[in-house]
Amino acid sequence: MAALPVNSPGAAPPRWTAELLGRLEQGPLAGAGHLERAGGRFVARHRRGIIASAFQPVVSTRDGSVFGHQAYARAAGHGGEAAAPWSVFAHAADGQEVVRLDRLVRTTHALNYFDRPRAQPRLFVRVEQRLLDTVTDEYGRAFEEILDALGARPAQVVIVLPSSAIDDPTVFVRATLSYRRRGYAVAAQARSVRDLARSSIALAEPGFVILPRPSADQIEAAGRVTGLLHGLGVRTIARDVETAGEAAWSHAAGFDLLQGHHFGKPLPDAWGGRP
Repeated sequence: MAALPVNSPGAAPPRWTAELLGRLEQGPLAGAGHLERAGGRFVARHRRGIIASAFQPVVSTRDGSVFGHQAYARAAGHGGEAAAPWSVFAHAADGQEVVRLDRLVRTTHALNYFDRPRAQPRLFVRVEQRLLDTVTDEYGRAFEEILDALGARPAQVVIVLPSSAIDDPTVFVRATLSYRRRGYAVAAQARSVRDLARSSIALAEPGFVILPRPSADQIEAAGRVTGLLHGLGVRTIARDVETAGEAAWSHAAGFDLLQGHHFGKPLPDAWGGRP
């Protein structure tokens, strides 16, 4: 694989105005929280704390280029003390609060990601399982309105479904098809190859499937799985790639894309790969 580029965009002038942020808070984000710029980045304040963004590169095995970035939530209390990301949703009172918080998290990621131009603007952003359990129709419509206000498009976003989504084929297929109809790409996460047998991949046709990276003795078996998925028109992503050896094994197994600390830890300004 070719060496990854390192991009350092430096300080960029704000693209989003207070007026636009106010419109979001009064519209699709009503009741969710408050958006503000802090230290050159955007953060969201909600009733239990603060949400920030971090990004990790997703790279191509074809040439080592940065294909896009996975967004991660970073949480803190109102006093600035670090908190587990899952805590953002853990204390939600009901399904509607989960919906509002999920939109707030994804909007924070979109603000931070699309605030600076990049050659390959693909944002991988996860949705909560409790959101999929709550929303029964028109997945992605409100986020599409938010992206439109920011001058971005659903085609620039890959919706990452939680690994638990494939446990319920009905929810998985309905959510995937709904997001795809609105122009998003969808990535299905599988905890193992066994999950794929019950995930209705052929019916839902997600653009991507994310799998654990193979070990040295799993290359042949993983290659059969990636070949099957490629036959369905699905691109494959190996996650948790920590070393050069793991990257090589994943490449040999036919994975299209790789993600993991080998290419960069999730950082607020992870604009490229490792130095």
